Amino acid sequence: MLDPYSRLPLYVQLRDALRGQIENGEWKVGSQVPTESELMEQYRVGRATVRQALQELVNQGLLYRKQGKGTFVSRPRQEDDIEALISFTAEMTARGVTPSARVLGTWVMNAPADIREQLQLKDNDKALRLERLRFGDGVPIALELAHLNYEMVPGLEKEDLTGSLYHRLVHVHELRITRVQQTVQPGLASGREAELLGIRRGSPVLVIDRLSFIQDGKPLETMHFVYRGDLYQVKAELTRR
Repeated sequence: MLDPYSRLPLYVQLRDALRGQIENGEWKVGSQVPTESELMEQYRVGRATVRQALQELVNQGLLYRKQGKGTFVSRPRQEDDIEALISFTAEMTARGVTPSARVLGTWVMNAPADIREQLQLKDNDKALRLERLRFGDGVPIALELAHLNYEMVPGLEKEDLTGSLYHRLVHVHELRITRVQQTVQPGLASGREAELLGIRRGSPVLVIDRLSFIQDGKPLETMHFVYRGDLYQVKAELTRR
């Protein structure tokens, strides 16, 4: 049971207890976890505590939600070799930082010409535009703008997009990202970017543009990130094989 007298908040204690059940195999990969009501009864805590604990595990990629069906246990991260390179959630978690996201908007739209060209869309093909503000330990770190080939992710705009997008694409929509093109360059924050990121207009930022492909070679998504220059730096390790 949880300790109400501990200095650790109840949701942290519950999160760690549930994570333990995942890591020791009590909750099997792909299995549905108990409902909020069942967890409330089992651990004698309120609904807000259960929701916050589950949300953190979703943010960390250990659980995922299916609209109208419930919450399920994810496959181990090791199966997704490319995840550590392109997933904000995986990267923050590896750095010991708790990731989260706030969805600023989703739109199913006729994509502008440059996005159509990158995603190899025809004139009438739809794209999903997703804008999110990404946080590390509750501090805004990056502004993210994604465009996805909507034919590959129908209904994605109705799903919970506050966790790892990469994780949802792979584990829920069963898309395998196998190749990524990426550019990194310095920039200066616009007024809107500065307001959302909590910095001054004109502050240094790191701009990352990415194009991801699935296994048949078709482009799946374009990503445009604006990272705070005072809180983020690119880390890479290359090994000769």
